[in-house]
Amino acid sequence: MKFNASMWNFYGLHIALLKQPIQYTMNKIQFFTWGIVVLAGLLAACEKEGGYGEAAYQTEAADAPGNAYLAEYEDPADGAAMAPTSTNQALSPAEPGNSATPTVERKLIKNGNLQWEAKGKDSVRRAILALLPKYQGYTTRDEDQTHYNQVQTTLEIRVPADRFDALVEEISSGVRAFDHRNISVRDVSEEFVDLEARRKSKRELEVRYLELLKKANTVEDMLQVEGKLNQVRTEIERMEGRLRYLTNQVSLSTLTINIYEYIDTPEVNDDPSEITKALQDGWDILTTLLLFFLRIWPFTLIGLVLIVWYFLRRKKNRE
Repeated sequence: MKFNASMWNFYGLHIALLKQPIQYTMNKIQFFTWGIVVLAGLLAACEKEGGYGEAAYQTEAADAPGNAYLAEYEDPADGAAMAPTSTNQALSPAEPGNSATPTVERKLIKNGNLQWEAKGKDSVRRAILALLPKYQGYTTRDEDQTHYNQVQTTLEIRVPADRFDALVEEISSGVRAFDHRNISVRDVSEEFVDLEARRKSKRELEVRYLELLKKANTVEDMLQVEGKLNQVRTEIERMEGRLRYLTNQVSLSTLTINIYEYIDTPEVNDDPSEITKALQDGWDILTTLLLFFLRIWPFTLIGLVLIVWYFLRRKKNRE
């Protein structure tokens, strides 16, 4: 088929008409592409400005008075403060070739309770007290009690922990059988290490507060720092008191001893002859009183007459 000029013109016009929608679509795609690029740039700029705003807010909060004044010196959490001296690490033995982990001496509180029946309780008590100077011990309680037909002595003894076992062994050697015998050991090593670590942290915090107190420029800042300082010192005193108590309990063991014996009680006399005698004594007393009044009957009669006359006269005056 041969194409003439008119046919080429017709096909050229048709192709030109087809190119117009395609060109319009390409322009629309480019427009949206540039729109997305511009929007992404705006979002990035806003995000950057937001970061600057947050930084400015943090700067203003750090410079503001009040709690922010102490932000740098706030007491860290107990867990964070104790992190460098973990209890488990402190109590675990050092590994070979690792000298960084220290070993801590075990802190043990040892107490005991002994109870038995002793014939001649007082002599046993004196024998126990005579042993105490040998073991550098002393009594904190020495008490006697009586319960019907039982007499009991309670001794509370404090003795150095390294001599406790020897004292218990010597006392037990003279006892045939115990009613109750209990020796308890409590490990307070973990609590001891925990308290020492917390106290160290509080001491460091106290020093920082003292430095901050010197730099305070206003009365409000001074009062705020002093309040925090007093709170820290109170916590330090409480920890040191607990440490002193634990140290005392670890260094001195407590031994409580209960020794008792039975005593004879007087029997109740229920002999019928005693009842008869008691009734006879009562009758004798009544007879004696009756005879007494019979001997003084004239005076008794005069007294009765005077009493009757007094009441009659009083009644007449009222009428």
